Amino acid sequence: MRSLAHSAATVLTAIGVSGALCAATAVSPPTPAAAPPSVTFSAADRARLERERAEAQCAAVAQAIAAQEAAAREAAREAAALAAAESAAAEEAAASQAAEQAAAEAAAAQQAAAAERAAAEAAQEQATPAQAVAAVDVAVEDIAVESIAARDLWTTTTLNVRAGPGTGHAKVGVLRAGARVTVNGRGGSFYRLLDGGFVSGAYLTSVEPATREAPEPPPATEQRPGHDAQPAPIAWRTWLANSADGVAQAAIDACTGGLTQVRGVGDYLGVTYLAIHRHCGGKPVLALRVGDLVEIQGLGVYRVVSSRDVAAGLENGADQVIGLSGSVMIQSCYANGSMRVVGLVAA
Repeated sequence: MRSLAHSAATVLTAIGVSGALCAATAVSPPTPAAAPPSVTFSAADRARLERERAEAQCAAVAQAIAAQEAAAREAAREAAALAAAESAAAEEAAASQAAEQAAAEAAAAQQAAAAERAAAEAAQEQATPAQAVAAVDVAVEDIAVESIAARDLWTTTTLNVRAGPGTGHAKVGVLRAGARVTVNGRGGSFYRLLDGGFVSGAYLTSVEPATREAPEPPPATEQRPGHDAQPAPIAWRTWLANSADGVAQAAIDACTGGLTQVRGVGDYLGVTYLAIHRHCGGKPVLALRVGDLVEIQGLGVYRVVSSRDVAAGLENGADQVIGLSGSVMIQSCYANGSMRVVGLVAA
């Protein structure tokens, strides 16, 4: 019990001392601070201090300027990126609009070309006998051709003969109005000819014409005093089915019944050179004699002035025709690998 009381007294004593010290601290006046020792700087020290202070200021200013420049560059980059994006979007929109306009113009041009081509093809199917044979630059349709029983038909107008069943195929000849043809096949609206080639069925009829178009009369002959005018008879009447330059052999082989003009072979350049196969209507060439009259519809009436047999083939016969008189030459192939070439002059 005594020990506990002693401990409590000790604590109270410590508390009292502590409180007295706190109280003393609160009411006691402060002790004056001792004056700092006097420091003396030399001129060199002062200069160094000024230099260091100036350098610190310059570094701070340079750092601020660098920060501003970096911020300006970043802002410029962002503005440039935004402008580039806007420009790209505008260009893409313009390109898209231009592409749409070009597509619309191309579609319109194709439609116009298709309409013009259709009109031209419709007009070309009614050709004149002297019209040039030329390839038509249109798409060739893949039309199946089926064989039919051979039968005779007649043309209702001068009609193109084509290499295939459709107006996209090359023209290889022309048939006169009222010509009889034998057909043995059909592809679409075109008939296949027995002699080769195709013609449009729109211009064929199964009714034979009652009368055929008469050829133009030959020019009147000069009358001599004391004699009645007696025009010389025409030994052969034919027509110019093809007058295109540089025609292929296929045009002659089409057997349209008319003459095919050939140019640009060897020494034939100086005259008009016409070819026809004997079995295609050219057999009368073999019977022509000097003095006979030949009427070529579309060209005029000519008189036979020379005749010569040459080897078959234009390449073989070119040099053999040199010296043959006449302003127009007619050539017809016949048996034994030979050709008959007849020279004509205007009557």
